[in-house]
Amino acid sequence: MEHAGDKVTIRRLAGQVIGLIFTLLLVSGFIFVATEVLPVDPATAALGQDATPERVAALRSAMNLDQPGINRYLEWVGGLVHGDLGSSLVSQVPVAQVVDDRLRNTLVLAVLALVIGTPIAWGLGVVAALKPNRALDVAISSSTLLMSAIPQFVVGSILVLVFAIILGWAPAVTTVPADAPVEALLSSCWLPVATLTVSWAAYLARTVRSAMIDSLASDHVRAARLAGLHDRDVLMRHALPTAMPPAIATSALYAGALIGGIVIVEAVFNYPGLGTLMVSAVQGGDLPMVQSIAMIGAVAWALVNLTADVLIAAVDPRTDA
Repeated sequence: MEHAGDKVTIRRLAGQVIGLIFTLLLVSGFIFVATEVLPVDPATAALGQDATPERVAALRSAMNLDQPGINRYLEWVGGLVHGDLGSSLVSQVPVAQVVDDRLRNTLVLAVLALVIGTPIAWGLGVVAALKPNRALDVAISSSTLLMSAIPQFVVGSILVLVFAIILGWAPAVTTVPADAPVEALLSSCWLPVATLTVSWAAYLARTVRSAMIDSLASDHVRAARLAGLHDRDVLMRHALPTAMPPAIATSALYAGALIGGIVIVEAVFNYPGLGTLMVSAVQGGDLPMVQSIAMIGAVAWALVNLTADVLIAAVDPRTDA
């Protein structure tokens, strides 16, 4: 027999999915309009400034640029739904083919930063919350506040100065090609990963500390202590489960900044991911590439938020009520 709480959770997640789909439709419209108003003619960008007006007009017709904007938008969205991202204006290669390796490389950065930074952040946040306003808490809070306030390109520049120029432990920029195997990426991507990890861990540690302090001060945690439970049991069975939902929810809000930070970090280190591809596409006026990468970022943001909702439903004790 299905539990009533399970029905509520399923309805909640179904509502979240519908809301995210609607949000992605709105974002797709914004992306299309934003790229349409750019002072770039895709046909001229593809043929070059020396192309004759006749060739430009013919290419514009072939690309359906002479059609109303709403028709081109619906055609573009329909292609996205069927997995067709269009073709690059620069290389005439399908965008999906160009994006394939780049997306994998960006995911390597993001996953490594999350896997390394998340346990560090939770450890620092919990330790700081256990002794609030003590020396260790002040040290952790001050350092994480400083790290979260420094722009990522500054963090990356400092890491390059120390580890690449002064110590010579790593190359200042990534030199492997986009289609290099993951093993080659892992040997040369630790400075970009460290840059993302510093920003992510600093922000998450502050979020965890705040959530843990509120949880430790809650009535049910006090009741658990009065019942004579060991401090470790109080922490693991009562305080942490209560602190996790707000920490996860707040972290999901930071996902957009993390995705944007990947673009900056990739540009700083010349890392062959979606970020550097986006920069080169904007510079070259490759609008289909720009639109597709922006939409991939929006989908990634939506998936992160949906994952956060699933995790909150799984760990929040109130969902079984």
